[in-house]
Amino acid sequence: MVNWPKIKKEYQKGGIDLRSLAKKHHVSPSTMMQRAAREKWKGEVEARCSKIEAEIVKETVDDSMEWVRKVKKECERILSCVSASVEQAKPLIDPDQLKGFAQSVKSLDDTMRRAYGLPNAPQKLEHTGVLTFADLADKYDDEKDK
Repeated sequence: MVNWPKIKKEYQKGGIDLRSLAKKHHVSPSTMMQRAAREKWKGEVEARCSKIEAEIVKETVDDSMEWVRKVKKECERILSCVSASVEQAKPLIDPDQLKGFAQSVKSLDDTMRRAYGLPNAPQKLEHTGVLTFADLADKYDDEKDK
């Protein structure tokens, strides 16, 4: 007597094809394939695989988005601190040095964005009102020209 539920379960676990299962369980390959086709074993396996793939993709996207949110929040915090520090130190800093610093940081930012495939930096972080390093460099250029 052939234990079809056991064979079906073994097939659904993966790692073995229908012909090998037929040989292992002493069933003709045509009988095995007809049974699998009639009961749609392959469709069940594919549906389960698709569901698992979708769950993995969703989990990966969720994890990636959480990481991006954390990095963005930290970058905004750092930028805000630097902007505040620059404003406080403005009377003590030579505008040329500040411009050089801002350009160096912008260059580093551009390099990191290219390395990680991130889009270009916005000109202004609208929701925080914080200027980017490019804005700071332009601002001090304008002030120097006055």
